[in-house]
Amino acid sequence: MKLSNEDRAILAHVVPDPDVWVAHALTKVGEKAVMLKIDKWRPDYLAAKNEPNYMTRAQRDAYKSPEQIAEESARQAAALVAAAKAQSITDNPPSWQAVSDAIDAATTLAACKVIIKKLARVVYWLAKNQER
Repeated sequence: MKLSNEDRAILAHVVPDPDVWVAHALTKVGEKAVMLKIDKWRPDYLAAKNEPNYMTRAQRDAYKSPEQIAEESARQAAALVAAAKAQSITDNPPSWQAVSDAIDAATTLAACKVIIKKLARVVYWLAKNQER
């Protein structure tokens, strides 16, 4: 089936890929159904095609609003923070022997407070899911 450029444009207004849709429609319902769809959507296409921000169906499907872009950026930022936290936890803890030695060496109240504060910071990070 040979379509004019305008017929293809009308189909592009309502389907993501006119060529794929036409090929499928021809095998399932025939040429008459393709022409009926084109005729059905012609007035809508003609009214919309000259609008300043006109987009085909494929363009509308791919378009991201400023809100969607902001949400995606926020998700990416949160993922980066989580990855940095995981890396920090992996890279920064001392060996268990160093922790054990520090606890054994804490003989004053001030030294015990330092250890408790460090442990509390780790618990806070894990509970709050952030360093500060």
